[in-house]
Amino acid sequence: YIEFLIRRSRTPIVARMRSSKVIATCCFMAMSGGIMAAHHYLRLDRFWFARAYREAADGHEEHTVPAACRQHVLAEVRKSFYVGLAVSVLKNVLPRITLLLRSPLLLCQVLLARFDYGLLCFITLYKALYEASSCWLAYYCRDFQSSAIARSAVAGTVAGLAYACFPNYLLFTFPVTELAEQGWLVYMRSESLPKPRLVRWLDRCVPVAELLYTASLGLLCQLRVVHPYHVNRYWYKLMANGTWGRSDVLAHGYANMLLGG
Repeated sequence: YIEFLIRRSRTPIVARMRSSKVIATCCFMAMSGGIMAAHHYLRLDRFWFARAYREAADGHEEHTVPAACRQHVLAEVRKSFYVGLAVSVLKNVLPRITLLLRSPLLLCQVLLARFDYGLLCFITLYKALYEASSCWLAYYCRDFQSSAIARSAVAGTVAGLAYACFPNYLLFTFPVTELAEQGWLVYMRSESLPKPRLVRWLDRCVPVAELLYTASLGLLCQLRVVHPYHVNRYWYKLMANGTWGRSDVLAHGYANMLLGG
Protein backbone atom coordinates (compact mmCIF):
# COMPACT_ATOMS: atom_id res chain seq x y z
CA TYR A 1 0.00 0.00 0.00
CA ILE A 2 2.90 2.35 0.74
CA GLU A 3 4.26 1.49 -2.70
CA PHE A 4 0.89 2.48 -4.21
CA LEU A 5 0.92 5.80 -2.33
CA ILE A 6 4.44 6.56 -3.51
CA ARG A 7 3.58 5.75 -7.12
CA ARG A 8 0.31 7.72 -7.17
CA SER A 9 1.11 10.68 -4.95
CA ARG A 10 1.40 14.03 -6.72
CA THR A 11 2.95 16.01 -3.88
CA PRO A 12 6.27 17.67 -4.82
CA ILE A 13 8.24 15.85 -2.11
CA VAL A 14 7.11 12.36 -3.14
CA ALA A 15 7.45 13.21 -6.84
CA ARG A 16 11.03 14.34 -6.21
CA MET A 17 11.70 11.14 -4.29
CA ARG A 18 10.38 9.04 -7.18
CA SER A 19 12.68 10.70 -9.68
CA SER A 20 15.77 11.06 -7.49
CA LYS A 21 17.78 8.00 -6.50
CA VAL A 22 19.84 10.21 -4.16
CA ILE A 23 16.82 11.26 -2.07
CA ALA A 24 15.46 7.71 -1.93
CA THR A 25 18.87 6.41 -0.88
CA CYS A 26 19.15 9.06 1.85
CA CYS A 27 15.72 8.07 3.20
CA PHE A 28 16.70 4.41 3.18
CA MET A 29 19.96 5.26 4.97
CA ALA A 30 18.04 7.05 7.74
CA MET A 31 15.65 4.12 8.16
CA SER A 32 18.51 1.64 8.11
CA GLY A 33 20.36 3.50 10.85
CA GLY A 34 17.25 3.59 13.02
CA ILE A 35 16.57 -0.12 12.52
CA MET A 36 20.11 -1.18 13.40
CA ALA A 37 20.14 1.01 16.51
CA ALA A 38 16.76 -0.39 17.59
CA HIS A 39 17.96 -3.96 17.05
CA HIS A 40 20.93 -3.35 19.32
CA TYR A 41 18.89 -1.51 21.94
CA LEU A 42 16.28 -4.29 22.04
CA ARG A 43 18.95 -7.01 21.78
CA LEU A 44 17.19 -8.59 18.85
CA ASP A 45 18.77 -11.07 16.50
CA ARG A 46 16.10 -11.21 13.81
CA PHE A 47 16.03 -11.15 10.04
CA TRP A 48 17.68 -8.15 8.45
CA PHE A 49 20.53 -7.63 6.01
CA ALA A 50 23.09 -7.43 8.82
CA ARG A 51 23.26 -8.40 12.49
CA ALA A 52 23.45 -5.51 14.94
CA TYR A 53 23.33 -7.59 18.11
CA ARG A 54 25.41 -10.66 18.82
CA GLU A 55 25.49 -12.87 21.86
CA ALA A 56 28.70 -14.25 23.27
CA ALA A 57 29.01 -17.86 24.36
CA ASP A 58 28.17 -16.96 27.96
CA GLY A 59 24.92 -15.27 26.95
CA HIS A 60 26.14 -11.70 27.42
CA GLU A 61 26.34 -9.04 24.77
CA GLU A 62 29.55 -8.65 22.81
CA HIS A 63 30.62 -5.02 23.04
CA THR A 64 33.84 -5.54 21.12
CA VAL A 65 34.61 -6.65 17.61
CA PRO A 66 36.92 -9.57 16.82
CA ALA A 67 40.64 -8.86 17.00
CA ALA A 68 41.13 -9.84 13.38
CA CYS A 69 38.70 -7.29 11.98
CA ARG A 70 39.69 -7.83 8.37
CA GLN A 71 39.13 -11.59 8.57
CA HIS A 72 35.81 -11.02 10.33
CA VAL A 73 34.55 -8.64 7.64
CA LEU A 74 35.63 -10.96 4.82
CA ALA A 75 33.94 -13.94 6.47
CA GLU A 76 30.66 -12.06 6.98
CA VAL A 77 30.69 -10.67 3.44
CA ARG A 78 31.33 -14.14 2.04
CA LYS A 79 28.28 -15.47 3.88
CA SER A 80 26.19 -12.56 2.64
CA PHE A 81 27.36 -13.13 -0.93
CA TYR A 82 26.27 -16.76 -0.83
CA VAL A 83 22.87 -15.76 0.57
CA GLY A 84 22.41 -13.09 -2.10
CA LEU A 85 23.47 -15.52 -4.82
CA ALA A 86 20.97 -18.12 -3.62
CA VAL A 87 18.13 -15.57 -3.44
CA SER A 88 18.91 -14.19 -6.90
CA VAL A 89 19.06 -17.67 -8.44
CA LEU A 90 15.84 -18.86 -6.79
CA LYS A 91 14.08 -15.67 -7.86
CA ASN A 92 14.73 -16.59 -11.51
CA VAL A 93 14.56 -20.39 -11.30
CA LEU A 94 11.26 -20.89 -9.47
CA PRO A 95 9.02 -19.18 -12.10
CA ARG A 96 10.78 -21.21 -14.83
CA ILE A 97 11.19 -24.53 -13.07
CA THR A 98 9.54 -26.39 -15.97
CA LEU A 99 12.47 -25.45 -18.22
CA LEU A 100 14.76 -27.50 -16.00
CA LEU A 101 13.41 -30.71 -17.53
CA ARG A 102 12.45 -29.47 -20.98
CA SER A 103 15.50 -27.39 -21.85
CA PRO A 104 18.26 -26.98 -19.23
CA LEU A 105 20.42 -25.05 -21.68
CA LEU A 106 17.66 -22.52 -22.31
CA LEU A 107 17.19 -22.17 -18.54
CA CYS A 108 20.89 -21.36 -18.12
CA GLN A 109 20.66 -18.75 -20.88
CA VAL A 110 17.62 -17.16 -19.26
CA LEU A 111 19.34 -17.10 -15.87
CA LEU A 112 22.38 -15.34 -17.28
CA ALA A 113 20.26 -12.85 -19.21
CA ARG A 114 17.82 -12.03 -16.39
CA PHE A 115 20.00 -12.56 -13.34
CA ASP A 116 19.33 -9.87 -10.74
CA TYR A 117 22.81 -8.47 -10.23
CA GLY A 118 21.42 -5.43 -8.44
CA LEU A 119 19.86 -7.54 -5.70
CA LEU A 120 23.07 -9.54 -5.27
CA CYS A 121 25.12 -6.33 -5.04
CA PHE A 122 22.73 -4.84 -2.49
CA ILE A 123 22.75 -7.84 -0.14
CA THR A 124 26.53 -8.20 -0.32
CA LEU A 125 27.39 -4.50 -0.16
CA TYR A 126 25.03 -3.78 2.73
CA LYS A 127 26.73 -6.39 4.90
CA ALA A 128 30.20 -5.26 3.80
CA LEU A 129 29.55 -1.59 4.57
CA TYR A 130 27.96 -2.35 7.93
CA GLU A 131 30.68 -4.70 9.17
CA ALA A 132 33.54 -2.52 7.90
CA SER A 133 32.04 0.66 9.39
CA SER A 134 31.34 -1.04 12.71
CA CYS A 135 34.90 -2.36 12.94
CA TRP A 136 36.41 0.98 11.97
CA LEU A 137 34.34 2.92 14.51
CA ALA A 138 35.17 0.43 17.27
CA TYR A 139 38.90 0.67 16.64
CA TYR A 140 39.55 4.27 15.60
CA CYS A 141 36.76 6.44 17.07
CA ARG A 142 36.91 6.79 20.83
CA ASP A 143 33.45 8.35 20.98
CA PHE A 144 31.91 5.14 19.62
CA GLN A 145 34.02 2.55 21.42
CA SER A 146 31.86 2.64 24.54
CA SER A 147 28.49 3.03 22.78
CA ALA A 148 27.50 -0.03 20.78
CA ILE A 149 24.07 1.43 19.97
CA ALA A 150 25.55 4.59 18.46
CA ARG A 151 28.03 2.48 16.53
CA SER A 152 25.21 0.35 15.12
CA ALA A 153 23.24 3.46 14.15
CA VAL A 154 26.14 5.04 12.26
CA ALA A 155 27.19 1.78 10.62
CA GLY A 156 23.59 1.07 9.62
CA THR A 157 23.30 4.52 8.07
CA VAL A 158 26.47 3.99 6.04
CA ALA A 159 25.28 0.53 4.98
CA GLY A 160 22.12 2.12 3.59
CA LEU A 161 24.22 3.41 0.70
CA ALA A 162 23.82 -0.06 -0.79
CA TYR A 163 20.24 0.86 -1.72
CA ALA A 164 21.65 2.73 -4.72
CA CYS A 165 22.53 -0.67 -6.24
CA PHE A 166 18.92 -1.87 -6.06
CA PRO A 167 16.44 1.05 -5.96
CA ASN A 168 13.29 -1.03 -5.62
CA TYR A 169 9.87 0.00 -4.28
CA LEU A 170 9.42 -3.20 -2.29
CA LEU A 171 12.87 -2.86 -0.74
CA PHE A 172 12.09 0.76 0.18
CA THR A 173 8.75 0.00 1.83
CA PHE A 174 10.01 -3.02 3.77
CA PRO A 175 12.03 -0.97 6.32
CA VAL A 176 9.09 1.40 6.84
CA THR A 177 7.04 -1.27 8.62
CA GLU A 178 10.16 -2.70 10.24
CA LEU A 179 11.09 0.71 11.66
CA ALA A 180 7.51 1.32 12.83
CA GLU A 181 7.46 -1.95 14.74
CA GLN A 182 10.94 -1.44 16.21
CA GLY A 183 10.11 2.15 17.17
CA TRP A 184 7.03 0.97 19.06
CA LEU A 185 9.04 -1.69 20.89
CA VAL A 186 11.73 0.84 21.82
CA TYR A 187 9.06 3.22 23.07
CA MET A 188 7.49 0.53 25.25
CA ARG A 189 10.85 -0.71 26.52
CA SER A 190 12.19 2.73 27.45
CA GLU A 191 11.47 3.68 31.06
CA SER A 192 12.07 7.39 30.51
CA LEU A 193 9.25 7.88 27.98
CA PRO A 194 5.70 8.46 29.33
CA LYS A 195 3.11 5.80 28.52
CA PRO A 196 -0.61 6.51 29.01
CA ARG A 197 -2.83 3.81 30.45
CA LEU A 198 -4.52 3.25 27.09
CA VAL A 199 -1.16 2.60 25.44
CA ARG A 200 -0.18 0.07 28.09
CA TRP A 201 -3.52 -1.71 27.72
CA LEU A 202 -3.19 -1.82 23.94
CA ASP A 203 0.33 -3.20 24.13
CA ARG A 204 -0.70 -5.83 26.67
CA CYS A 205 -3.80 -7.04 24.80
CA VAL A 206 -2.82 -6.69 21.14
CA PRO A 207 0.80 -7.26 20.00
CA VAL A 208 2.06 -4.55 17.68
CA ALA A 209 2.94 -7.13 15.01
CA GLU A 210 -0.71 -8.18 14.78
CA LEU A 211 -1.83 -4.56 14.56
CA LEU A 212 0.58 -3.83 11.72
CA TYR A 213 -0.33 -7.06 9.92
CA THR A 214 -4.08 -6.45 10.20
CA ALA A 215 -3.78 -2.82 9.12
CA SER A 216 -1.55 -3.61 6.15
CA LEU A 217 -3.75 -6.52 5.07
CA GLY A 218 -6.87 -4.36 5.29
CA LEU A 219 -5.24 -1.63 3.20
CA LEU A 220 -4.12 -4.17 0.61
CA CYS A 221 -7.64 -5.61 0.43
CA GLN A 222 -9.06 -2.12 -0.06
CA LEU A 223 -6.43 -1.45 -2.70
CA ARG A 224 -7.22 -4.62 -4.60
CA VAL A 225 -10.95 -3.81 -4.65
CA VAL A 226 -10.74 -0.08 -5.44
CA HIS A 227 -7.54 0.04 -7.53
CA PRO A 228 -6.97 -3.53 -8.78
CA TYR A 229 -4.63 -2.43 -11.58
CA HIS A 230 -2.15 -0.95 -9.11
CA VAL A 231 -1.55 -4.16 -7.15
CA ASN A 232 1.69 -5.74 -8.28
CA ARG A 233 1.68 -9.35 -9.48
CA TYR A 234 3.36 -10.77 -6.38
CA TRP A 235 0.78 -9.38 -3.94
CA TYR A 236 -2.08 -10.25 -6.28
CA LYS A 237 -1.08 -13.92 -6.35
CA LEU A 238 -0.43 -13.98 -2.61
CA MET A 239 -3.82 -12.51 -1.74
CA ALA A 240 -5.63 -14.64 -4.31
CA ASN A 241 -4.60 -17.79 -2.44
CA GLY A 242 -6.87 -16.85 0.46
CA THR A 243 -9.62 -15.01 -1.38
CA TRP A 244 -11.17 -17.11 -4.10
CA GLY A 245 -14.08 -15.80 -6.13
CA ARG A 246 -15.53 -12.36 -6.80
CA SER A 247 -18.17 -9.95 -5.46
CA ASP A 248 -19.81 -11.30 -2.28
CA VAL A 249 -17.60 -14.41 -2.17
CA LEU A 250 -14.52 -12.21 -2.41
CA ALA A 251 -15.85 -9.91 0.31
CA HIS A 252 -16.45 -12.88 2.62
CA GLY A 253 -12.94 -14.11 1.88
CA TYR A 254 -11.45 -10.77 2.90
CA ALA A 255 -13.56 -10.68 6.05
CA ASN A 256 -12.42 -14.17 7.03
CA MET A 257 -8.79 -13.20 6.54
CA LEU A 258 -9.11 -10.04 8.63
CA LEU A 259 -11.08 -11.71 11.41
CA GLY A 260 -8.95 -14.84 11.49
CA GLY A 261 -11.70 -17.12 10.26
